[in-house]
Amino acid sequence: MVIWLDDGLARPAETKVSANTTTLFDQVRSYDAVGNVNTVQTTLPTGTDTQAFCYDAQNRLTWAGSSGTAPCQSFTPGTLTAANYQQSYAYDTMDRLTTGPLGAGYGYYDPGHLDGVTNAPGYSTSYDAAGN
Repeated sequence: MVIWLDDGLARPAETKVSANTTTLFDQVRSYDAVGNVNTVQTTLPTGTDTQAFCYDAQNRLTWAGSSGTAPCQSFTPGTLTAANYQQSYAYDTMDRLTTGPLGAGYGYYDPGHLDGVTNAPGYSTSYDAAGN
């Protein structure tokens, strides 16, 4: 059986898959006052995974994780420790990612493509006149 529940604003609040009396997958989401995902708790037959998310005043993701200490809220990590992660994100004054999954050092050095990343830790790119 598959069950989808939403909150009062039609956002997905819970998704559950079960067979007979066994829960195969159950995911519950919570939201902050402006609609950003606050937490996600996933339950599988092998354990649970709890993730928390933090945002800045412009509603940009600044931290995500399933372990460690979230700067915006407290949460209890789940039992699926192989899924543990934590990641911080930062942005420049033009709202471009400067710190992300690859670390710090995302760069935007092509004056013809101000929003196109040209450098990231371990990578570099270039763009043609059409932006490809």
